[in-house]
Amino acid sequence: MNGLIVACAIALVIGSIIGLAMLAAHMRGIRRHIVAHMRGSCRFAESISEPVEPWQLINVHMALEALRDESGTSLLTYKQAYFNNLEQLIAGNPARGGGQYDRLSSGVGESVERPTNAVYLLNTKEHPFIAMIQGANAEPEMSDFDEGMVMPGTTSLRLQVLARTHDAARQAIELVRLATRNENVYRGKTITVSAPEAAGDRVSVRFHSIRAVDRDQLILPADRLDVLDRNVIGFARHSETLRRAGRSVRRGVLLHGPPGVGKTMAISYLVNACPDHTVVLLTGRNLRYIRESMMFARLLAPTIVILEDVDLVARERSDNQHGVVLHELLDELDGMGEKTDCITLLTTNRPDILEPALAGRPGRVDQAIEFPLPDDECRRRLVLLYGADTDLSQVAVDDWVEKTEGVSPAFISEWLRKAVLIAAERGETTQPLRLTDNDFDESLRELVLFGGQLTQSLLGYRMSSAE
Repeated sequence: MNGLIVACAIALVIGSIIGLAMLAAHMRGIRRHIVAHMRGSCRFAESISEPVEPWQLINVHMALEALRDESGTSLLTYKQAYFNNLEQLIAGNPARGGGQYDRLSSGVGESVERPTNAVYLLNTKEHPFIAMIQGANAEPEMSDFDEGMVMPGTTSLRLQVLARTHDAARQAIELVRLATRNENVYRGKTITVSAPEAAGDRVSVRFHSIRAVDRDQLILPADRLDVLDRNVIGFARHSETLRRAGRSVRRGVLLHGPPGVGKTMAISYLVNACPDHTVVLLTGRNLRYIRESMMFARLLAPTIVILEDVDLVARERSDNQHGVVLHELLDELDGMGEKTDCITLLTTNRPDILEPALAGRPGRVDQAIEFPLPDDECRRRLVLLYGADTDLSQVAVDDWVEKTEGVSPAFISEWLRKAVLIAAERGETTQPLRLTDNDFDESLRELVLFGGQLTQSLLGYRMSSAE
């Protein structure tokens, strides 16, 4: 009898210990916070999930943070291992805390911290809901895999929301989608769509910066500069008026001329003058992502798409090794639609070799603008511009302007830079640095004598018969 009493007492003690341990685990766990937010048990709650592209992860994160700020609710981090979904997370009831974070790029030199083990407590106007990004902290096995499975080293990201009813869950997912569009970090930035950073991803998105160029730094004949302004900045500023008048706001502008005449600088100026536009760069290797780049251009409108040296992929069909890329470019320009607020800026040194279906068809290229070699007045302005921080009082500027007929702005820029170096090498230390005709002469001779035909092709200097 005494043994039975002792056994019962031991069982009671053990039961009490287990009960206390379970109570302690419950108090430490995140389930009670979720139940309190959801105003009751989540046993019969409904959930909806949808895939998240890796490039979109930053935007979904920003959307959830914005909704959390708006709701004035909490972010719950948990200490346990990876959970496949919210239902599993609630059942597992991991202890609260132990937040882990990674950094997501949000601009050039900018990033934000994102929790990888967290659940968001949020609200629609009518219902509470919870959300998480599934796969955010997954650790895939590095074993063999079959087609259709997640590849080693990647994660399958999904956004999941959970609410009391299916209708409430649908409202919640729509609310997150809207916030994701509103919080898009790519809008207003300069981006390129490039090769994926991880196996299994479709593309990656990278941020870039374009140096600011003011109008007075762009040395062009006044009438040419006015045409440039009207066909790009004018369309950007008056897009709503054009739309109300039933006119297309889509625009294609081709900038053409010899190397070094300022086409790239003009693009920098135009981008700087349209700060509300997202800029999508299409250059070099990422030309194979034309379809994806144009998708971003539509998604982030108003946009400016920049395709420099378009002749690399848009030669006339009979002499084109990139026919597939050309076809995609033509197809995407057509697919933009007249209501898409997008300006496409294309540049080339060789307009004569472009495919007529691109350069000669409105809707693809609506306006071509030639960038000529600078005339006497423009060359004088260029010398004064690039020599602005030097003392030119000992230089016969007008004589040098006359001697440099046929040079490009790029040539004048390098000519002045080398003249400054020559002045420094002869021991000039004045402030501002004093230049002489001899500095100009030595700089010009070195560029021409040792540059040869390459100088002509790269910097635009055309040697006269006297030379």
